[in-house]
This record gives sequence, C-alpha cells and structure tokens, in this order.
Amino acid sequence: MTKPQLSIVMPTLNQKQYIRRAIDSILTQPSPAEIIVVDGGSTDGSLHILDSYGSAIRYISEPDRGQSDAVNKGLKLATGEIVGWLNSDDVYKPAAFEHVARALDDPAVQWIYGRVDVIDSDDNEIRKWVTGRKNSTLQKLTFGKLLQANWISQMGVFWRRSFQESVGPLREDLHLAMDYDWWLRFWKATPGMFVDQTLASFRMYGTSKSGKQYAKQLDEALEIARGHAGREFSGDLRRHRWNSLLIRTLYRFC
Repeated sequence: MTKPQLSIVMPTLNQKQYIRRAIDSILTQPSPAEIIVVDGGSTDGSLHILDSYGSAIRYISEPDRGQSDAVNKGLKLATGEIVGWLNSDDVYKPAAFEHVARALDDPAVQWIYGRVDVIDSDDNEIRKWVTGRKNSTLQKLTFGKLLQANWISQMGVFWRRSFQESVGPLREDLHLAMDYDWWLRFWKATPGMFVDQTLASFRMYGTSKSGKQYAKQLDEALEIARGHAGREFSGDLRRHRWNSLLIRTLYRFC
C-alpha cells in the first residue's frame, strides 16, 4: 500500500502551554506529514517553540480574521494529497495516520471521520468518546442525522485536498461551528466514510474556546443546519434543537 502524503493544518493563538504536545503528536507518527502552523500573532512565547522545530514544520505568524481565516490560509499552503486540521490544544493518537492511510487507500473514498476521545489539560483521558451517543451515531450517520446535530469531531476528520478544493473553503463569517457547515457541504458532495478507530483527542479545559462558548456554538450550529435543510429534511431539522439540549447535557456529564 502506498501511503499518501499528509498535510496537517494547525491554527493557533497564544497556546504555548499545549502547542508542543500537538506538534509532537504529529511528528511521532509512523507516517510522516507536512505540518503547517498558522499563528494569529501570539505574544506568549509560542513563536520560540515554533522556531525550535526548525525545518520540521512550516509556520506563518500574522494577524488574522479569526480561526476560519487561519485554517483557510493553511489550506492554501498545503501540498499533501490528504489533509487534516488539528487545533493546537488537541493531539493525534499514536498510529492515527496509519489508519487514515489505510482508509484512504481506496481512491473512491474522499473523506473520512473517526472516533475522538476527551482529555484534560494534563493529557489525562476524561472520556473515551466526546459523548456516548455520538460514538454510536457515527457508525450509522446519514445527512439527515447530521442535520440533527454535529456528530463529527473536527480533529478526527481527514480528506483529499482535491475534494476539499471542489467543495470550497471554510466560511469566514462563522467562528464557532464553521466545521459543522463544512461537514454538511462535504456530505452533500459525497458521504464520508466512518473509520472505527480513535484518531485524536479533544482537550477539554475551562478556558478553551469550546468550553467557554459552547452554548453559542450550538446556536450557530442550528442556524447552519437551517441553511442546509431542504423541505425533505424538515423533520430532522426540528430535532436539532432537542439534540442540542441533549448533547449539551451529555457533553458535561457523560
């Protein structure tokens, strides 16, 4: 099996505490990857860490218009056949890229999504899945179910660069659920393939973007779903708010 070249885009801003762990989770994979870090102008010493990697990574540091803009900048620089997006406070699981390469060895598969667990600020596992219900739903995901809630965890998704370019970049007017809009656009083009492996870890801590603004993120996701739902999916859309409340509860307590 020929392993595809991977490019990993990493947006970051003042993540000195976590960024080394994120980068190392890429560099220690059995399969190599191009690492493109897009820094929004950090002032916490992150740039010293990035400099310490030398030619092992590529990075730019300049003000941006938000996370969507940063990711889009990185996507334009990516040269790999396969692309992933890892935030600088999350990490990949060992051998994740081997699972990705195996799944995308089939040229008919355009994008994949896998399992993601949850860790704390000290890398301790909090939960094996973002929510138990998300874990079971991923195995039988459809466009209608995706309209009910964002079941896909961004750090567990990989796609062909050519496919992403045909779908278009992230919407830069979205700041909390831009990945959800992307998955719906991806799915409209072609359904994703579920990989039954834990590919990454989502870091949960009090000052994280998701931790601080989770309610607003769910509200933005509802508006995104409304924009994608046609008449045939009106029933799925009505369930979105109910699912948002359920996910909010499971997110905190499961």
